[in-house]
Amino acid sequence: MRFLAFLAAMVMLLAPAWAEQKVIIIPPAAPAAAAPAAPDMGSAGLQEGMAAEAGETAGKPYRILVIGDALAGGLGAGLTRMTEGNAAYEVVNRFNEVSGLARTEVYDWAASLPNITADQNYDAAVVLMGSNDRQPMRVGPVRYLFNTNEWLAAYRAQTDKVLEALKAAKIKVFWISIPPMGDALYEADMKVMLALQRDRVTAAGETFVDIRPAFSTPDGSYTDTGMDETGAVRKLRARDGFRFFKQGNNRLGQLVLAAIEKAKAAPPAEAAPAAAPDQNVVLRKSSDPALPDFGRVGLDGESLALSPQQVTAVATAAQAAEKAASKIAAGAAATTVAIPVVPGSAADKLFNGGIAPTPQAGRYDDFTLPPAP
Repeated sequence: MRFLAFLAAMVMLLAPAWAEQKVIIIPPAAPAAAAPAAPDMGSAGLQEGMAAEAGETAGKPYRILVIGDALAGGLGAGLTRMTEGNAAYEVVNRFNEVSGLARTEVYDWAASLPNITADQNYDAAVVLMGSNDRQPMRVGPVRYLFNTNEWLAAYRAQTDKVLEALKAAKIKVFWISIPPMGDALYEADMKVMLALQRDRVTAAGETFVDIRPAFSTPDGSYTDTGMDETGAVRKLRARDGFRFFKQGNNRLGQLVLAAIEKAKAAPPAEAAPAAAPDQNVVLRKSSDPALPDFGRVGLDGESLALSPQQVTAVATAAQAAEKAASKIAAGAAATTVAIPVVPGSAADKLFNGGIAPTPQAGRYDDFTLPPAP
């Protein structure tokens, strides 16, 4: 009983304190929304997915194919080092040390390129070859000696075949000039190939990259020293006057990469807008003082008022006349070109009827008798 009385007394004493307490009920935190489960792609599938995502973010690398002879092999190594760590570029080096354009029986680049480029999605091709081409060329059963007219024609044709094979694969071509050589006679022969390659590459509308100034003295002579890729002056070429040291190949790669980046940054060429045909063609007086007066003033100022169809016909006839003039200059037979004129006009009377317009009094072609005294 005493214990129960004591317990009741304690409850009475603590009741006011309990009455002042505020009870705060904190609800349990709502479970976070579950993220959608990623599909189980496996390690290979996951890597492909990550690669695809990276490709969409960074873009496809610019794939560069390097082809050519031994010098191209060194250039490809230097270009690879100059693009190392740069995800924007990918360099593939496919060179043949003893290859070139003169000895297709040893290695035929034009015939090999379709297989090399098939399904590879190359954006550009860097071409450096010619150091092995100072030798006869075989065309069928005939061999032509170096630098004869027949050899030059065959070399041009083989250069065109290589360019056509790359253009057929829709690859931008960067043809690199043959670097200067230490031996004077060898250098003179290399300049023969240099001139031919420059001519054919330019005619094909591709880019010819002249790297010779970087490996020559100010007067154009051979030197084995020059600036490396860091700007320091160092020895770049070997004692044989042909091979490049590593720093020389790095400099080569740097120059080629600069040419590629310049071409990529250039805005695309836009076709010139076609001029609207002049609907009122006027024959004007020639200002050529070498022509006699009657030649300069014939049909002066007469408006032909041609229709759009006649304007087109005149333009077509003018183009045909220009081509005919070029053929005649080259020794071809003369060609007759018909130029449309407005019926009944002075031009029609002169060209088709042989009736000259009435000359001005006193002009060279005015043969009328003077009035009687």
